Amino acid sequence: MYAILGRNTVRTVARLLKDRGLDDAQVQVVDSGEGPQALEEASRVPADILLLDVKTGPGLGPAVLRYRLKRQKVRVILLAPGSKPGDGEVASIVQAGVYDIVTDLSELEEVLDGEPAGLEAAAKWLDPGLAPDEPKEKERIKVIEKRVAVSQRPVLIAVAGTASGVGTTAVACALAGFLARCKHRTVLVEAGEPSLEIITGLDIGKEPLPWVPNLDVCRNSTPRDLVRARKHSYVVADLGMRSYNELIQMDADLIIVILPQIHRISRAVEWLKEGAKLGNIGEIQYVIPGNEKIGSKTMEMWGAICLKMVEERYADIDGYMFLMPLGEVTKWPPGYGKGDAELDKACSHILADVMPDMPERKRKFSFNVISKLVGKY
Repeated sequence: MYAILGRNTVRTVARLLKDRGLDDAQVQVVDSGEGPQALEEASRVPADILLLDVKTGPGLGPAVLRYRLKRQKVRVILLAPGSKPGDGEVASIVQAGVYDIVTDLSELEEVLDGEPAGLEAAAKWLDPGLAPDEPKEKERIKVIEKRVAVSQRPVLIAVAGTASGVGTTAVACALAGFLARCKHRTVLVEAGEPSLEIITGLDIGKEPLPWVPNLDVCRNSTPRDLVRARKHSYVVADLGMRSYNELIQMDADLIIVILPQIHRISRAVEWLKEGAKLGNIGEIQYVIPGNEKIGSKTMEMWGAICLKMVEERYADIDGYMFLMPLGEVTKWPPGYGKGDAELDKACSHILADVMPDMPERKRKFSFNVISKLVGKY
């Protein structure tokens, strides 16, 4: 249990936690406006349940989304005593996917013992006129659900390499192209080694230029500038080679790291070891670009390596590994136009956490369950 509370709620909640035998729960008491920073700190601490006081805002909506992307299995319960539908701060948090809303602290214990709430229970905070229990409102609830996974600001996706030349640009282009084909206004930002001018044939500068429908391109060493501009739904940053520490400091909503083919394996192993020493690297997606024959062989190789790492000392490494079937790229962005079914499927799995209405992703590869696959290696 982890709690971020204001001074008006801390006594009541602390008493409840003590009565439930949760004296060791981590409670952080903060003043108004300090909640977003407290959430950033909380994202580094494992927890099953997070209690969040709405009075520690404003600005909690985007901060909650970042927290949920980093700690996807944590149940977040919002404490909003006295709040009523129409409250903008509560609505922004519901848009980030938090549906357990407690307006009377005397009901908190019942909420803790119950099942997590669904969108139907929280829909009234997005639109006070909604009546989720009435069949005629189901269509309106569905419309709201489509935007729950996307915050009110652009989503930042960082694509980095464990070594130079491992395919960050190809992967970033494929993901940006997929988002554009899904009708999301997207900007692809070159923040590493220059290559987009050759690929696009455009004179690329700091201002976004249209490349294909719904997809702009630009060059900027600080991709968060494009987030602050709020002109796009998604910002995909091609970072090139970055250290683990540099990558984490990006504070991206989704971090994607490219694992190379066999002949460049040693540097990537050192990169993983660096991340494991500095902290849990389980919030990162790992992508292996290449055709199915080469990529599958490389994935098996990485499985054997990660198994050895887990057995030795890196048991806290946990993440997803995906194969992106790029093959030989002959058109840019990869798969754009008529599209490529296998590439689209890979992109949808990789981006499932930051896209609305994506089907639940099936874990393809997990470092912490690799021992179950040992027979394959």
